[in-house]
Amino acid sequence: MGNANSAMLENIVQGSNFDRDEVDRLRKRFMKLDKDNSGTIERDEFLSLPQVSSNPLATRMIAIFDEDGGGDVDFQEFVSGLSAFSSKGNKEEKLRFAFKVYDIDRDGYISNGELFIVLKMMVGSNLKDQQLQQIVDKTIMEADQDHDGKISFEEFTKMVENTDVSMSMTLGIAEIAEARPRISTVPHNNVAYTNGRPNIPTTVSTPQRGAAQAYTGRTRTGYRCRAQQLQPRLDLVTPKKPLAVDCEGVILEEEVGASKKGLGRVSIVNSEGQAVYDTFVYYPEDVPHRPPPQRLKLGVKYNDIKPTNGAQLISDVIKNVQALFDKAEIVVMHAASNDVQMLKGITWTNLTLYDTQTLPEYARLTSPDRPGLKFLTRMELGDEIQEGSDGHC
Repeated sequence: MGNANSAMLENIVQGSNFDRDEVDRLRKRFMKLDKDNSGTIERDEFLSLPQVSSNPLATRMIAIFDEDGGGDVDFQEFVSGLSAFSSKGNKEEKLRFAFKVYDIDRDGYISNGELFIVLKMMVGSNLKDQQLQQIVDKTIMEADQDHDGKISFEEFTKMVENTDVSMSMTLGIAEIAEARPRISTVPHNNVAYTNGRPNIPTTVSTPQRGAAQAYTGRTRTGYRCRAQQLQPRLDLVTPKKPLAVDCEGVILEEEVGASKKGLGRVSIVNSEGQAVYDTFVYYPEDVPHRPPPQRLKLGVKYNDIKPTNGAQLISDVIKNVQALFDKAEIVVMHAASNDVQMLKGITWTNLTLYDTQTLPEYARLTSPDRPGLKFLTRMELGDEIQEGSDGHC
């Protein structure tokens, strides 16, 4: 039996970044944690440690250590999980561990929902869900190089290349033996930005109140229309299945007796009703922006259109919309002439466009007047829309 245990320990040493003495020290620590002498550390035993239970990502740490998904952690999994924090571990090992924190379903990608869940664990109630979702959407948008709506390990690595992961995820054996991996939040415990790109945490201590100041965008009180899907979801688009599109305008500048209008917001859903793209739009700095008078009600308030509230540059929006349209091939709008005019730059040649305002099946219902979107929604879906004081939202 002694030889078998010795061989097992040797195998664990060979598969980790620890030497024999360090593994033996970890074994003694493991035995103390295994309070019921079952040979494994259960979730409750892990969480009984103050230095673990106080960590906002404690449950994610346990899930990563539990490689076989059995619900508990054996000694080999214990050593393997801590190995990434050794000074002898390389940068890729540390990045792999950090990536696993976010990859909840272990499919090799960080989805929008997974990123939201993990960041929510960190910031708690310091940020409203809506603000946090905007950070998540922007992070995915910036990191997702192949536009599949999620972050691969390679994309994750590129996104955090300017952070000192090796330093933040390297511990001495004394700290490791105390089971105190300090996977911490991003620098200064903020959801920070580097060159306009949000940094998602790679390295997990309890966030301070400063996290609330990381997101500087503020939404105007009482304005219920908010952009919800900044990342174009090409994965939710099926060829030959229609996309429903709605555009809202905004006044870019106003002169006496004339005004210049532009695209203020675009919203796209698929045939299943899933949000594919929903964003505010802003124009380059050379456009002379001037807040419009309150009498103009085009669906989007000028003062809400800013990058900190989730708006994207018009050229990027057109590219994203074109990619979605090209994949679906079928587009449905209401009063399409207005929306088409606002979507300047879109190539319609290979697209089939349906206008619900002019379709014979609907047009005859309100002849000689054209059917309104509110009427059609009530008739076809049994739902009410455009309930706001300005006729929108």
